[in-house]
Amino acid sequence: MKLLAFQKEVLTRGRKYGILALLYRRQAGKTTIFSRVGTRWMLEFPGCLVTYASCSLSAGSEMTEREAQTLTGIVDAMRRDAGDGVKVTSNADGLAWYDVAELFQKSRFEVSLFHSATVASRTKIIAANYATARSYSGFVLLDEIGFIRDFKLFYEAVEPIFSSNPDFRLWMATTPPEDDTHYSYELLAPEPGAIFNVNPRGNWYESNAGLPVHRVSADDAAAAGWMFYHPKTREKITPEQHRLLAFDREAWDRNYGLAFPTGGTGAVQLLWLHAALEKGKGLNQRQVPFLHAPHGIVQLPQCLVEVHF
Repeated sequence: MKLLAFQKEVLTRGRKYGILALLYRRQAGKTTIFSRVGTRWMLEFPGCLVTYASCSLSAGSEMTEREAQTLTGIVDAMRRDAGDGVKVTSNADGLAWYDVAELFQKSRFEVSLFHSATVASRTKIIAANYATARSYSGFVLLDEIGFIRDFKLFYEAVEPIFSSNPDFRLWMATTPPEDDTHYSYELLAPEPGAIFNVNPRGNWYESNAGLPVHRVSADDAAAAGWMFYHPKTREKITPEQHRLLAFDREAWDRNYGLAFPTGGTGAVQLLWLHAALEKGKGLNQRQVPFLHAPHGIVQLPQCLVEVHF
């Protein structure tokens, strides 16, 4: 399968990172990337277990035929990526879609890559569930983290496993969350005022939390050849044209433009607080500047942030 520029970029440059976040527009081929990364880990580390957890797949509810096809599609992609001469099997091989769904619902859906008759690496594909997070392998792929409930607790459960071995990897992917109180917002938000130029290879940045992030917006993906199609005529259209046709442009900006929400249940924007704390470092109580924000004034002492409305 021919890879686009941003997919090649993350699969090559991303190799050096133990932890990495992909901030991608919706439907940008994350499954292709994750299947290749998982296959590569299985090839490089004989006998390892890779856990692929996705919030986009049903958990605790009736799985659809389309979702079951997504699961078998991941298996097919891993077979292609492993190459000829490498035996790759799945316990879902030959099953009807509803039996595949049952395997997944019971967290028993697995793909095996054989290095020899006695040594095999495995990928376990499960729903993202905080209750089972502590049992995850040190090789972890997490999809749609912006929609995982209690993600802060989830991340706290996974991070020690990842940190216990230098070979382990943790890759995550998402669009910006719907609310600025979600923990993925704190982990992935760029510096306030960050500007990203259109790049078919995507853009790299380090988040406020210090995580490396590969960012691919609708404009970046379009520059690489990943296009939109008109909802009626099905002709190719630009991201700008697609946005104009959107019923909810705020949702478009988040899902395709990768804009982090400018409001939510929090009283104060998280990015304003970060900016306040940074600017307040080294100041004492007699030197208190003010940061003007759209909804009030943020006071910036060294260890205290006050909001005046």
